[in-house]
Amino acid sequence: MIYQDFKLIDWKTVKENIAYPLEIIWEDPSKIDKKVNEILYKTELMSKKDVLAPHLSWWEKQRVAIARALIGEPEFILADEPTWNLDQETSKKIADLLIEVNKAWNTIVFVTHDIQLLDYVKAKHNVKIINM
Repeated sequence: MIYQDFKLIDWKTVKENIAYPLEIIWEDPSKIDKKVNEILYKTELMSKKDVLAPHLSWWEKQRVAIARALIGEPEFILADEPTWNLDQETSKKIADLLIEVNKAWNTIVFVTHDIQLLDYVKAKHNVKIINM
């Protein structure tokens, strides 16, 4: 689940927040480190890996929430307005990342009220869009 309000753990760093889902299922620490570094790179957070959650911008917090949701490679992700507080360019980057992940290995339900973002996704990607 990717929440609108991030649900980050304030006393953990970016890297620790992202690693947490794998730690609670007792994943091998060397695998955790490798996966976290890969997702940090993919979400453009490598330079922020040792920063505590409260010291991040909204955009950075959103990327951490997305990275944490993706780290375990779930079969299904529900993204509840994952771009609600972001500028258009950043929203497009988030949509592109989620669609890339969707095409690679899982189902994503992306809930948004951003019509411009829907138009962008329709124009750039061949994905199913359901308007309600």
